[in-house]
Amino acid sequence: MNTSKPPWDDERPAASALEVRRKQSTQEKGQNAEDAVAKWLQDHQYVILARNWRWHRFELDLVARRENRWLVVEVKSRSRGIWSFSEPESVIRACLTRPQENRIRLAMDAWARHKRLSVRIGLYLAVVQRGQIYWYLLDDG
Repeated sequence: MNTSKPPWDDERPAASALEVRRKQSTQEKGQNAEDAVAKWLQDHQYVILARNWRWHRFELDLVARRENRWLVVEVKSRSRGIWSFSEPESVIRACLTRPQENRIRLAMDAWARHKRLSVRIGLYLAVVQRGQIYWYLLDDG
């Protein structure tokens, strides 16, 4: 008789309360960063058209519009480390890989098709660090 446990019963300990709190804290920081960027856009007369819009496994953090200016904003929250880079491209790549950027572009195209729009949409990276928002243009549409 085989008394060994099945491979899916590996007796891993449950996540500690500290690990759960840290994960929630990371999610909350991301949400707070997104809220700050959305508020900045609204304060500058942009209308938020979509938040966390999903298409298959892709997502757009924010889609906004002011008059004829359309934006998709990818929001990242950073607590340290990226400002040692002097070139904007270095900051962008520290926050967003090329495959991630390509997935965002696919989602942008899908969103525009879904809305039956034929407009130029600018793609921006907004990095929030210690309450400051740093903007990086990825594509002017």
